[in-house]
Amino acid sequence: MLVPSRGRHRPDATGPSDWSTAAAKDALNPIGILVEALGSTGENIAQALALVTAATDAAR
Repeated sequence: MLVPSRGRHRPDATGPSDWSTAAAKDALNPIGILVEALGSTGENIAQALALVTAATDAAR
């Protein structure tokens, strides 16, 4: 379960340092799987999803 730091109650109020490495990996892995599956449906979609792949790679 992803739990933000104390004093924060909204998921969008957290920052990169508020999550453990394991929690971040648990959140990023399904995103990568989904991007790969959607990207296999067509070249245009794969190109559009390249930004998502770059962002998740940078977050790791």
